[in-house]
Amino acid sequence: MDQDKREPDYSTNVPHGLDVEPGGPADIERETNRQENESVERSREPLQETPTTLRTGQSTPASTIDRMNEFLRGELASVETYDLALKTIKDSELTGPLQQIRDSHDRRVKLLRERIRVLGGEPAHSSGVWGAFARAIQRGADLLGHRVALAALEEGEDQGKKRYSRHLDELASAEREFVERELASEQQRTHDLASSLQKFVKAA
Repeated sequence: MDQDKREPDYSTNVPHGLDVEPGGPADIERETNRQENESVERSREPLQETPTTLRTGQSTPASTIDRMNEFLRGELASVETYDLALKTIKDSELTGPLQQIRDSHDRRVKLLRERIRVLGGEPAHSSGVWGAFARAIQRGADLLGHRVALAALEEGEDQGKKRYSRHLDELASAEREFVERELASEQQRTHDLASSLQKFVKAA
């Protein structure tokens, strides 16, 4: 019997005698672990995407709650920008209407938070990136005088109006009715009031 004859190497899935790149089995193991981890994460997703409403016990799509939170962040940003404007604008003919608009947005914040909780979601705690951007724009506008400040506020109202109308059809009927009745109609009112204030300042 030839002593130099070697037993086949079954330690890998490649034929005996072929070169195996260093780290190959380790790479396979890492890839297997990665795929297993992804499977575990996917198995958790339905639990995150289907929160249960407090009223009916039925599931609410995560997309609905995400959209409502987007509306909430927009309203929070509006409250913050009006707070900034009211610190610099002292004209009593302007501060009264501006306070009314600010308070309207604040009421919408409360309504949205309550609605999101009813749907089984967690309300956004801050205005996020949009709020930071809106505040930066408003600070710059406030430094340039009442006309520019009010123009920036009106632009914010216009963006809020577009935000509601753009996403209305994405909502279920109950949420669409809520947005139309409690939010969009009030947004139209504050938009018109901000527009009137800007025209008043321009004419002065």
